[in-house]
Amino acid sequence: MYKDEKLYHEYLIRLDDELSSKLVHFSKENDLKITGVVRQSLRQFFKNEEIERPPIRVKKNNQHDES
Repeated sequence: MYKDEKLYHEYLIRLDDELSSKLVHFSKENDLKITGVVRQSLRQFFKNEEIERPPIRVKKNNQHDES
């Protein structure tokens, strides 16, 4: 695989009729595909999560056990 290639994953997401209709309407209103709306929402969600709970940095210990 080349360095610049991205891996993509598929997810099955179930929405009730009301939420599905809102998603379709929002995507048409904003000239986006449904996948674009979902990606944008996920990016915003994770950005907000990072602000609220910054990642914990763990120092790696590369010393090997000498027993």
